[in-house]
Amino acid sequence: MIKDRYGLTLKETSQAELRTIVHSRISELRLPSFSDYLSLLSDGRQAEELDQLVSRITIGETSFMRTPPQFWALRDFVLPGLIKEKHSRRRKTLRILSAGCATGEEPYSLAMVVMEKIETEPGLGLEIVACDVNREYLEAAREGLYSGKDLRNLDDYLKDKYFKRSGQDYRVNPELRRLVEFNHFNLASGPFDALAGNGLFDLIFCRNVLIYFDPKTFNQ
Repeated sequence: MIKDRYGLTLKETSQAELRTIVHSRISELRLPSFSDYLSLLSDGRQAEELDQLVSRITIGETSFMRTPPQFWALRDFVLPGLIKEKHSRRRKTLRILSAGCATGEEPYSLAMVVMEKIETEPGLGLEIVACDVNREYLEAAREGLYSGKDLRNLDDYLKDKYFKRSGQDYRVNPELRRLVEFNHFNLASGPFDALAGNGLFDLIFCRNVLIYFDPKTFNQ
């Protein structure tokens, strides 16, 4: 079911974790047996339970600028060409998709990198669409509250400019949060027109989600 609906392939090392999660859900729902839980998942009206299950087995471990060279390449090699191209077109808004955004660190990192690059470019705008199948992660992303550990790859300049201290944590500034639209979306099923919304994307970040897909879903 997980593979058919979400295109996810679980490694052998994840089987024990899946078993533990399933037993936990059976207990939480007060169901008599695994067969009853399987019947629940088989009911098309209970798609939200399968969402709940998948949310618990996908890893949300991430951080800002998680793979620094990826963002350096964006800043130094990709954005200059895109900015030049946008200046020559009627639509001057850069649109980026963060696919499998987890708790929001990737799209907010993208927003910081791009804003640092275009703030001296008059007339250019930015829209970031971020999606994930985990509703709890999306709520956390919209809240925009992170620990100091999450910001370990950011220098003090970016912390001071785009975050505000909230006790021991850091909250993303409202101006940056407004640049990112978070959506619940299953990348294995579409419809992708709904995700694209206002048009095509100039960039798609999907490195951290493709590792979960089976070859068939990946090739689609």
